[in-house]
Amino acid sequence: MSAAVPLVTAVDRQQGGAILLALGAILVISALGVGLIVVSNTERLIAANFHAAAETRYAVDAVLERALVDVRRAPDLSAVLRGDVGPTFADASLQPQAPWGATLDLTAISAALQAASDAAGSGNPNRPRWRLLAYGPLARLSAGGSIRSALYVAAWVADDPGEIDGDPLRDSNGAVVLAALALGPVRARRTARATVTGPGVVRVLAWRVDD
Repeated sequence: MSAAVPLVTAVDRQQGGAILLALGAILVISALGVGLIVVSNTERLIAANFHAAAETRYAVDAVLERALVDVRRAPDLSAVLRGDVGPTFADASLQPQAPWGATLDLTAISAALQAASDAAGSGNPNRPRWRLLAYGPLARLSAGGSIRSALYVAAWVADDPGEIDGDPLRDSNGAVVLAALALGPVRARRTARATVTGPGVVRVLAWRVDD
């Protein structure tokens, strides 16, 4: 009677072990590859967010400076508050495309600004009444086309809330407040406020960019 032939030989065991090692190596390499992709994407997003944050900071300053042009050329600050002086920097629509592809509603943004202002000064007859003063793509802010940017900017004007004349559309202390907004491609957002005197020679009393 012949001896039984073993079903698994030493060679088979060695080949099986090699296959397991190869599979383990493949899994480790795949995990490292996925990790490198995640790290690369994270660094790219961090860089994009950092760039957008820096760009919006400069952009919000730029649109405030542009709004000062209309304040400077007005016959008086009451004309600016009433809207007698039209914006010299204005987009073709109050519902432009946002830098991230959606539709902006500047009327709704203005209403939100007004609501927040009303809530802060509830019961105050001198609380500001905000009016859109400048708005459009940042790239159009320069007549020579020297600005290359996807950002969208806007600025509003209102009476100085420190007045006591009881009329938010009439200036009695020679000062108005400007509010500005800059929006970036990765939904970056920056706001700023400035209190200025005018018209003619404009003097900045306060200027604050929100971090």
